[in-house]
Amino acid sequence: MELNRRSVLAAIGAGTAAAALAGCGGGASSAGSADGPAEGEITLLTPIYEGADGKTLLEKKILGGFRKKYPDVKVNVDYTTYAQLNEKITTGLAGGLLPDVLMMGVGWIPPFAAKKAIAQLPETLASAHDYEKRVLEPSRYDGKLYALPVVLDTRIVVYRKDHFAEAGVR
Repeated sequence: MELNRRSVLAAIGAGTAAAALAGCGGGASSAGSADGPAEGEITLLTPIYEGADGKTLLEKKILGGFRKKYPDVKVNVDYTTYAQLNEKITTGLAGGLLPDVLMMGVGWIPPFAAKKAIAQLPETLASAHDYEKRVLEPSRYDGKLYALPVVLDTRIVVYRKDHFAEAGVR
């Protein structure tokens, strides 16, 4: 696989997805005691792994490791686009059919946490990955952790000073 920005972001997201799936694996028991092996099905909704490289990374490398550790847990992956993600989450919420693990923007955490559409995560997930405190702040609602960061993005504005000057903007 070629190493480029997209594949690096996919790898970062895959690592976080694996951590989240590992958190689900221990509690995905559909029968028996909590001390028994994890079993059952979980669903992952993700817009990040679009395209062949991302799917290969997620399905073969990340989920492959998860499946070795939890052979009795079936992972169903629902791939979607970012444009359709909010609609899928909202529709799932209305119908009571939300995925077990999902990837969404940090701006969606407060409204979905307020509606109890997403579950609080244990702090041990964050501490296991050694996140900086300020990086986790957007992942919290009312001081409680609801998500783990996948991608950090910095946006900047670049402009042509000469064009602004021509337009009379100073």
